[in-house]
Amino acid sequence: MLEEVDVFRGVPGFYWGIWALIQATISDIDFDYATYAEARLSEYWAWKAEVNGERAASGVDMPLRERRWAQENEEDNGGSSVATSSLQTRASTQSTVPI
Repeated sequence: MLEEVDVFRGVPGFYWGIWALIQATISDIDFDYATYAEARLSEYWAWKAEVNGERAASGVDMPLRERRWAQENEEDNGGSSVATSSLQTRASTQSTVPI
C-alpha cells in the first residue's frame, strides 16, 4: 500500500498550488497566496523531477524535502528504500508521471 501511495506523493503540492493561485486572484483574505502557491508548486515540480530522473540527470542536488522523504523511507524499511525504488521503477516503465 505504501508503494501505491508513494506514486502520488507529489500530487497534493500540485493541487494546493493551483488552489492558492486561484485564491490569489479571488480571495479577500489578507494572505500571500501567490507565495504559498509558489512553494507548493515547487514541491510538486521537485517531486516530479525526482521521479522521472530529470534531477539526477541534470546533476542538481536533491531538494531537502525529497531527501527527508527518502531518509524516512529507508528508516521505515530497515535501511532499504523500498517505496522510493519501487516508485523509480514504476516511473521508468511509464512514459509520463501522473499530472
